[in-house]
Amino acid sequence: MAGAAEMTSMQWIGLWVLGTAIGLAAQAVPPDGAGAAPGPQLIPRSKSQREARYAALHRTLLNLQVSDASGHAVPGLTAQDFTLSIDHRPQKVTSFSAIQDGATAKAHAFLMIDMLNNSEPDLAHARREIEKFLRSAKGPLPVPTSLATLTDNGIEAGKASRDGIELARELALIPKNAHPTDCTEDWQNAALGIKTTVMSPGDTTVRNKEVAAERIGNCLNNKFQHSLLALRDFAHHQQAVPGRAILIWLGPGWPVLLGPAFVPDTPHVRENDFENVVELATELREGQVTLDAVSWPVSSPVARLDPAELTILMRGTPTASQASASSLAMPVLAHMSGGQVYLKQKTLAAALSACLADASTYYVVGFDSVPAAQADEFRTIELTVDKPGVTVRTTTAYYAQP
Repeated sequence: MAGAAEMTSMQWIGLWVLGTAIGLAAQAVPPDGAGAAPGPQLIPRSKSQREARYAALHRTLLNLQVSDASGHAVPGLTAQDFTLSIDHRPQKVTSFSAIQDGATAKAHAFLMIDMLNNSEPDLAHARREIEKFLRSAKGPLPVPTSLATLTDNGIEAGKASRDGIELARELALIPKNAHPTDCTEDWQNAALGIKTTVMSPGDTTVRNKEVAAERIGNCLNNKFQHSLLALRDFAHHQQAVPGRAILIWLGPGWPVLLGPAFVPDTPHVRENDFENVVELATELREGQVTLDAVSWPVSSPVARLDPAELTILMRGTPTASQASASSLAMPVLAHMSGGQVYLKQKTLAAALSACLADASTYYVVGFDSVPAAQADEFRTIELTVDKPGVTVRTTTAYYAQP
């Protein structure tokens, strides 16, 4: 089993880490400089052009929610009301916008129906809750909203609308079950979590359990890969789309790949997990994507993270030595993106309303990131407002580059 888990980890690395090798061919210099290619030419730029180029490379934008003690949005704030700190050091705010109408600011919400990771009963529950929410909406939704689906082919989003009834009709047209397999259908039969050995060549029961465990481990790893690749592609696409995106992901999300079915993380695997955390966090931030994690009590044991571990993971992953597959769990990425995390919700209407409200009234703060001494330098972000009973929620950290 250890060999199989290591193999699937290597498959994951090969699929996820993308690189481009560029070969530079040497050119012979003609004698006496005849016909020699001209040397590199400096491109003259004005001060405003230089400043614009620097901003394009280092300007960091943060979408943030400001709430009072009752959870209601606090409007009417100015740049002077905010204090920004990076790694606990004051940072100058270089741009500021107060968004009073997300629709006018081209904000867009997506209700993600996860057909890849949800079981049939959980998928049916999600559809019922979404339909109930959409049909009970009083008036237009806060911002244009699309129904999105995740399958093993990636994320597909429908037409945006602010009409809940129209979206409910569209929901009815989405296939009720498009995910290929349920990896956990015979989780207990595979005896995962129980150390077993083959007593004799004729002991086929244990061998069958080991084969089942290996199959389930590979299945979970494939779902892990497909889900995160789809999320990355979605966030990358949003970089070319004006406005903010609120991605409301319903269900427990992709597997967290914990337990005896998977080998302990090697330094090489941790390094790749860290690279994936950096890439996903960066794509989400640059695409102005806020990821919300909305789930309910589910039966699958592979979807759960220990609450104490989750609290630690939400502090961020500063270095490769601290990275693991758990660093990529959906609630962890959601928290880091400034999103909301609702776990074990019996009904989803209140959570969906709260997530959509984020796209209605919010602030956008920009600052110029100081170049890092080395690649992927972890930096914490803290934004506060000097008013009693007011809280700010935004991206919690980013990875600075030289």
